[in-house]
Amino acid sequence: MNTKAAHTSRFINLAAVGIPPRQRKDMDTEKLEHLKESIATDGLLHAPVLRRDSEGNHFLVAGERRLRAMKALHDDRTPFYYNRELVPEHCIPFTDTESQDEIDALTKELNENLMREELSWQDRVRALSDLSKLRSAIDPKLTRTDIAEDVATKTGGRISPTYVAQEISRALLTAEFLDDPEVKGAKTEKYAFNMATRKLRDEFAAALSAKAKSVHTFLHGDSTDIILDLDDRFDCFIIDPPYGVNAETFHPGNSPAEHVHEYIDSPEEAIMFGKEMLWKCKDVATEDAHLWMFCDVDLYIQLRDYARNLGWTVFRTPLIWNKGSTGYILRQANIRRGYEMLMFMQRSESRGLSQVLQDVITVSSRDGEKVHAAQKPVALYELLLRLSTSGKTNPKVLDPCCGSGTIFHAAQALKISATGIEQDPNFAKQCRNTLIELEIGADSDAD
Repeated sequence: MNTKAAHTSRFINLAAVGIPPRQRKDMDTEKLEHLKESIATDGLLHAPVLRRDSEGNHFLVAGERRLRAMKALHDDRTPFYYNRELVPEHCIPFTDTESQDEIDALTKELNENLMREELSWQDRVRALSDLSKLRSAIDPKLTRTDIAEDVATKTGGRISPTYVAQEISRALLTAEFLDDPEVKGAKTEKYAFNMATRKLRDEFAAALSAKAKSVHTFLHGDSTDIILDLDDRFDCFIIDPPYGVNAETFHPGNSPAEHVHEYIDSPEEAIMFGKEMLWKCKDVATEDAHLWMFCDVDLYIQLRDYARNLGWTVFRTPLIWNKGSTGYILRQANIRRGYEMLMFMQRSESRGLSQVLQDVITVSSRDGEKVHAAQKPVALYELLLRLSTSGKTNPKVLDPCCGSGTIFHAAQALKISATGIEQDPNFAKQCRNTLIELEIGADSDAD
């Protein structure tokens, strides 16, 4: 690769400079205005870099912000200097690199952007992806490590090859989904990469869906309409209904998951839904079934008394789930809600839990990536299922508010058959894909 650069600086008419598609798509107008004022006051410190093609045409390699600033100065008829020399009207100074290599130009441009004002994450992802694909197309034997070492070298050692290799890997995946509004609109590259990963997983799962049969059952729809039509009878219920605390108004910045509650969560809706779950689940329960229901303190007494009237034997006081150092922060008081309440009930006092349970349960809520604002940790569900189903033959569990499918992960770990119901179409898709992945994983384990 010829990277020999001339050491002379010359002037060229702006109209003669070709500007190919650039890595930087987003240009901060305020910062551009500051650069323009700096050049007008102190002169241009570094000339843009141009390259010549085989026909002698000049194209920009690095320095688009400086070129734009100089054009704006010419448009305003504001004189400015370079190397103590007045820049001619409608011209710019430049350094001419003799390389006609597109890869070299692209790498130089990337280095220029990395060393100076940071690209937006979208532009940075595109740049790394384009560079890697171009290098690989020209020399298929090049590894990602080879490309990363070359990019790192051109930054003067400021960035390590290992870091660049990791960034290229993430960029190649994320760039494939940049046309997706959800990915492109992510506030950070990390969130975009996570979304792209999930979307790729969804595509993979959809392609295999015809081949997979799950031992679990997922139903998309309103659980209040579906439960009584179920043919099965269930030994355990885990229900995580709305709490009636108007969670849809919570600011996402207060949630470690950065997700918004999108369901209606008024107290009136919550108490009505909770009661409906209690009586409908009773109708599909086995004679010694257990039921666990998450609820807020304001609803506990009402739901407990209602369940007792239905014939459930309800533990008098709530169980406390200690979540650890996570939870919603009450901004006015600067207090973090580090626990949630659980109601436990039995259809028959003849069958209690499989072991003694302390009424304060400590399970960290940090057990993986959270995709639902009210998502509970798999470890917690596993504990509840184990306590309620150990010793039962082929137990079955129902989760009528299954969200993103935590119940399926927990049931799979304990080899229990689970049925989940979810109304939200986005999380319904997540649940279906979860079932496919779990079935594929089970097949792999069997092999």
